[in-house]
Amino acid sequence: MTNNQSGYFLKLSSQPIVFEPISNGTSVFYDKDNQQLFCINMSYEQEENTDNFRFTRRKKQNRQIILNSTINETQLLFNQEQLIKNIENKIEIIRISYFWKQFENYFLHWINQQITSIDILSYGLGHISSSICSQYQYALLKLLEKIFENKIQNIYLYDPIWTKEENNFLHNNNIFSKYVILTENNQAYQIINRSSFIYIPFCSKPIHNNLLYSNWNKNKLKNILFFGNSLEKFSNEIQFNEKKFFYIYQATSFATEISLPLFENYINAFNEQVFTSFNRTVIPIVNEKKIIPLKREKNKKFIENKNQLEKITIEQLTEDIWSLHIKPIYTNEDEIVVSSDCVTVKGHRHEQAYSFRLEDKGAIQSIKFNPDLSVLAIKRNSNSVEFLNFAPIPQTTSSPRPSTSTTTTILQPDAIEYSQLSKTKSSKLYDFNWLSDKEIVFVTDQSIEHYLLNSEKRTLRPLKHHLVPNTNWQLFSREMNLLLISAGSPSGNSLIPFSFHKMQQQQLVKLPKFEVDLPQAQTTIQRSNSIASNSSSQSANRRCYELTERDCMLAIIYDKAYLLVLRQVFRVAG
Repeated sequence: MTNNQSGYFLKLSSQPIVFEPISNGTSVFYDKDNQQLFCINMSYEQEENTDNFRFTRRKKQNRQIILNSTINETQLLFNQEQLIKNIENKIEIIRISYFWKQFENYFLHWINQQITSIDILSYGLGHISSSICSQYQYALLKLLEKIFENKIQNIYLYDPIWTKEENNFLHNNNIFSKYVILTENNQAYQIINRSSFIYIPFCSKPIHNNLLYSNWNKNKLKNILFFGNSLEKFSNEIQFNEKKFFYIYQATSFATEISLPLFENYINAFNEQVFTSFNRTVIPIVNEKKIIPLKREKNKKFIENKNQLEKITIEQLTEDIWSLHIKPIYTNEDEIVVSSDCVTVKGHRHEQAYSFRLEDKGAIQSIKFNPDLSVLAIKRNSNSVEFLNFAPIPQTTSSPRPSTSTTTTILQPDAIEYSQLSKTKSSKLYDFNWLSDKEIVFVTDQSIEHYLLNSEKRTLRPLKHHLVPNTNWQLFSREMNLLLISAGSPSGNSLIPFSFHKMQQQQLVKLPKFEVDLPQAQTTIQRSNSIASNSSSQSANRRCYELTERDCMLAIIYDKAYLLVLRQVFRVAG
């Protein structure tokens, strides 16, 4: 799209663009190559300073602020008629796909084995008003409703992130009276009373684990069909906790998973989601044990994955396992857990954990909240950081006692995402750090970039730019108000500290640099004892004479800031 008179232009990808009209005169273009969403007002009386879409002038191609989806608040008004059209369009796209043919065949085979009508329980569909991925997932549910209407008793829906408008839409728009919109967040501790299809695309491990715990009964599990993440993949994760996710771990021994072909129209909607049933009657011929390659071994030796259980049928699971009915407990560790497009935020500074969903726009390299959890920063590439505003929303949960209730807070993500490019285009962005709720620092291989964030306007203003050539690594401590940069020396022992103040904002002070003494290199006599020992220990010796991030630690000892250097001993075989 170009405008020769004003010099505006919009570069689109080489792949076909998904077009979605959302209101009169306003349309959405989805760039499949870059997975970016553009909202454009098609009025020809557009002014240069319009807020509907931010174009880039040819003369100002170095503009730093990029709005991935710059829709102003007036355009975010819920348009039910257009949403219905979008859902119906996606239903037809799914209906003619090869993915649906395979999905329907297996679902029909399962539902014909059920003696009674079934229920459908759906968790975590996401924002159907703004997410294309969520709209496809909801469209698949509507397609099941149309085709298998006579065999479905009830359809239960719940997602804690739904807005009031989305809840009203689901209530009012479903002519099919079997829809039930759940109002209480029961953390997926949902007891199943009849044969059920549990539809939980891209939900986290706790959701799967809690559903299994709530229905940990041989007869119930035989009549349940999951559609969601693979339990096998969960259990094969390196840091998988067998005790915390006991029910996922045990279910892998008798569960059967069926993979489906890619949904080519929109891969992210159902990517790697599988059918999981628990009524296997025949043991697999070979109980294959997963093997993990040892990356450090050149000859690629293998070891057995001890986590994998032997494959059995549900009838062969011992009564001791069935009798264990201990409610799962999840610890509040200081971490942000990303699982597909589901993000869980946990920390010792907050009494509760927060969960929300992100649209899949590529692999996440770094993800950090600012201290007050109002803005999320995401690094997906080596030259920019994306930002997403969040708003805390109180939610009252009813208690078993009539007179008591508890109030929790959920984090509601904004529909608009914005980003900030690094000042120097040729530089490589290593990481970023939040100095305060409104200040952020980019660490590149050539400089330190200090920005002030205005979340209301969704913009970042550069405050100061410190040239730091040949950056090796960084250490950051908000408690110590210190950013430590290793730069200049190939050995990494030349360090430059930067100090900032929480109360006096917009100040990042560069302090005098200093060097850390490294061990002296070996003498010629020591190194010439044997040619064999020299060749085998060459890499270890080189490692001893450089300072890396793993060797250092920032700490406060007796109210003073210290840099702790850990001397690591490397032993070479022979």
